[in-house]
Amino acid sequence: MAAFRQATALGADVIELDVQLSRDGVPVVIHDDTLDRTTNGSGAVRCMDWDQLVQLDAGSWFGSGFAGEGIPALGDVLAWAADCGVGLLIEIKTHPVHDPDAAELLAAFFGARQLPNCAIYSSDHVLLQDLATAVPELARGALVNERTPFLPQILRITESKLLSQSVWVLTPDTVRDAQEAGAVVCSEARYPADVRMLAGWGVDLIVSNRIPLVHLAGELRRVNEMRHHDTARL
Repeated sequence: MAAFRQATALGADVIELDVQLSRDGVPVVIHDDTLDRTTNGSGAVRCMDWDQLVQLDAGSWFGSGFAGEGIPALGDVLAWAADCGVGLLIEIKTHPVHDPDAAELLAAFFGARQLPNCAIYSSDHVLLQDLATAVPELARGALVNERTPFLPQILRITESKLLSQSVWVLTPDTVRDAQEAGAVVCSEARYPADVRMLAGWGVDLIVSNRIPLVHLAGELRRVNEMRHHDTARL
């Protein structure tokens, strides 16, 4: 939660986060599917119950000032985001074999909540189909990290209004095609040059966990200034 609070303090209006399921079906906010890198625990997230996960230290790996930070439950993050008015873009990282009840559990979880500033996305397009049927009001996005001629079909069958694609495979044509299909396009910037390129292509949402927010905002300002300058010249 410390990272989320800091992001909003710096002016972030949307936060991207990753969700795994605990063994007892609680959606928890953690990037990796294992605990070893970012906590003092070990093993797969899905192999521990929530009452075990909540006791772990998920902050010390980053710095001593974050010691004691825990793994948040998604429900707590949703409540916090609603209070401070920040949007959430939630990547669902469940596994079709190891998390066989994911669709049912997530449908029950999201179906019980009002989520006006929240969208989920996933590379599991079957899961997205199931959630579109069970919770049609939940905003959905398709993660498609390869070039494919089937993008329109993927967006249609998952009823997705967002496309998330890696900067390594995204093209201006893909941005145009997705937007013409009614989808918002999201991509990750790893370097300042990525920000300029993605903004130039008209990408709607740029996320980054490598570029400090103040630098990201600065790059976007420069892109906008260049556009205004070019318009004025015309």
